[in-house]
Amino acid sequence: MGAPRLQLRTLRADEEEVLQAKLAEKRLPAKIYERYRLIAVVGEGATPAAAARVVGCSDGKAEHWVHRFNTSGFATFEKQPNHPGRPIIIDGQQVRSLIRVALSRPEDLGLPFTQWSVSKLRAYCLREDLIPPISGEWVRRLLRREGVSYQHTKTWKESPDPEFEVKKTENPYPRPLRALPRRWGSHLFRRVRPARTEAPGGPRLGAGRPPPALPGDVSATPWHRAAARLL
Repeated sequence: MGAPRLQLRTLRADEEEVLQAKLAEKRLPAKIYERYRLIAVVGEGATPAAAARVVGCSDGKAEHWVHRFNTSGFATFEKQPNHPGRPIIIDGQQVRSLIRVALSRPEDLGLPFTQWSVSKLRAYCLREDLIPPISGEWVRRLLRREGVSYQHTKTWKESPDPEFEVKKTENPYPRPLRALPRRWGSHLFRRVRPARTEAPGGPRLGAGRPPPALPGDVSATPWHRAAARLL
């Protein structure tokens, strides 16, 4: 013996008025209109499966809304589904507070160190109740997402000198020239033969052998070129 056939209960007068008004409404969302249309087709004598083919939905969906109408009428036909999902752990305001602290100087907050680390930043924000109890890796990911990185950390050093900032950025005494090594003195001004040149695709320019070296001549070596650049 099969399961009993699902049948639509008789509509009351007020429910009939609501149904006709909803079917005539032009601005009703399509999925909600489909539910009222299913009840209207089934109320005319069709089975839920036949009403599903007329409306264009699945048999299970048609049976679901017929059963819901039999239970609570049209009260839940336009109720949006509630999917709460996972609750929010940290909101935007808490993330902004975290970033504001990360970009501030620890000394300005009365802390005994000059640079932040992820563990120090997390401990301070937890102590001040600025963020919920999240892990250090989560803090690191939030900082990376907001473009804050600790790969290049800047430290702050203070000086009691009132002209510290001026002296740090301006140097009134130019850097003296570096003295040349004493062993270079006897070689810097010696005559150097010109480098040998060859014509493209032909022999060396000039005829015969190269001119004989004069007394005191040396070849142009990289050591001499480097010494000459220091002059």
